[in-house]
Amino acid sequence: MFEILQPEKLLSSSNEEMLNASGKLSAKYSKDISVNLCDQLKALKTCLKSEIKKNSSIKELIELLLVKFNSLASSFPEVTTGTAARGSARHDDPSATTANKPAIVKLTTSRPRSAEGNNREDDRF
Repeated sequence: MFEILQPEKLLSSSNEEMLNASGKLSAKYSKDISVNLCDQLKALKTCLKSEIKKNSSIKELIELLLVKFNSLASSFPEVTTGTAARGSARHDDPSATTANKPAIVKLTTSRPRSAEGNNREDDRF
């Protein structure tokens, strides 16, 4: 089901194939992945095609987005969630043991506080 997130498959897929595959993902994981996944995959493919070619796994694709091009990650939230959902998909499998369940990591960002102090109203999150 997550094949469309494989770099090679993403690059070789037609728009129709991306629409079908992303539709299945957003239907199965509707609480986490919206129907915008297809549009974001198309945009990602267009923007980073040469960089995606250098990757061979979903893990490398998400590292590309979250590390190398972290300023773009917020433009592709469904892609980011889709790759995380792929990692947590085995949590639905009752036969999966704790040892083979992937850890879910919550990524957060913060902005620096002002030099004038930490109690200013505009410095609170």
